[in-house]
Amino acid sequence: MAAAGLFAEPRPAGDDEASPSKDMSVVPVWLRGLWRRRSIEWPDARRDDTTIVYWLQTESAFADIRIPAERPNVRGRATLAELAPDERLALAAQAGFAGWTELSGDRCLWHRTIDYQPPSGVPDEGRLKREGGVLIEDGVHEPYVEVWEPVDCGSGPIRTVARSTSDGLRQLFVMHGDVFMFVRARRMELPQAASLAALLTAAASNACVELLDCEISLGWRSRGARPWEIRYSTLPFREGTPFDPSWLDR
Repeated sequence: MAAAGLFAEPRPAGDDEASPSKDMSVVPVWLRGLWRRRSIEWPDARRDDTTIVYWLQTESAFADIRIPAERPNVRGRATLAELAPDERLALAAQAGFAGWTELSGDRCLWHRTIDYQPPSGVPDEGRLKREGGVLIEDGVHEPYVEVWEPVDCGSGPIRTVARSTSDGLRQLFVMHGDVFMFVRARRMELPQAASLAALLTAAASNACVELLDCEISLGWRSRGARPWEIRYSTLPFREGTPFDPSWLDR
């Protein structure tokens, strides 16, 4: 699953679900819900089936998180500032993004309004095909094949909340049934670059925390050890902690 800036005037539909404009197709019911990536392959025979990747899709909004299997265990630390330089660099290999989805025929374009990695300048677009109970995604602008499998979200509401705080900090909450994702942008805009790791390597040490301070968290409302438990996050110390649902009403 690279475009620009959900906060470009989403229109409410139903509760607070952000809708695309009239000339854009609404995401069909079969595509909505939680998807887990089974694998990705590239033409040079590279293959990845170990990265933890989830994509949560509603009628128009989406969120995605990608955590490498080799990410170091930094539990016991409570902030990014407590991490060692090599641990911060390892976190820069994470990925994830959120925004809204545009579907035209079998072509799906994901407009990223918040992105953990810097912009690449390449649109995020793939051709989708359902086959044998899974979803096959073929890259349009970059050659790759991803295989996605659906994950049961349980029953419950579908909700999207997009906000900007008084100081301009962008936030997005997406929920489908029992699954939710919370996304918060970093306070700085990233320049186009090859990767976040490249920016981190070139940055002064006092800028490293700001570069990494982008939260993408995935959790379940009632299937964890506690209600609203965050299971995966780009901020590792958030994993296993509860998301405060009162945020939705503030």
